[in-house]
Amino acid sequence: MNESICCEYPLTWERYCSWVKADQLRGGRLVVNLLLLAFGVACLVLAFPVSFMTIMMIGLFIMCVYVVFFNWRYNARTQYRLTARKKGGENWTRRIVFEENSITFSDGGSSRSVSYGDLTGMKEKPNEISLYFGRKLKLVLYPDAFTQGSWPECRALLKAKTRK
Repeated sequence: MNESICCEYPLTWERYCSWVKADQLRGGRLVVNLLLLAFGVACLVLAFPVSFMTIMMIGLFIMCVYVVFFNWRYNARTQYRLTARKKGGENWTRRIVFEENSITFSDGGSSRSVSYGDLTGMKEKPNEISLYFGRKLKLVLYPDAFTQGSWPECRALLKAKTRK
């Protein structure tokens, strides 16, 4: 491969928030959220026979609803602000380069490389491609954000490099 394939896009609050929101609806987090919601509804149903218990159960219901529907956004905003402070501004550029032996991604000055062998999964949507590297790392690509090469070329490269 003579020339590397590159995907580059701005990382904004809206984009970051969409990633976190999508994570709330996957796997273990979805199960925990559903259990919390069920617990909150059960508290509300059991709240009405006794007055002191009513206040406590309604309080638990409100807390469960807050955790499921609102807390993730507050935590995401805090994390985004901390990351933005490290990166030097609210919006920064994420650059993902597919090289001969590795994938290098950089965010506002810091960079990291992963090998093609670490790729454990890929999920394609019309406007977004997610690359999974184990349970801890997910890289998101956008078909219209390729500055060198294209998504079909990148897909072919990934298939060639991950074939065992």
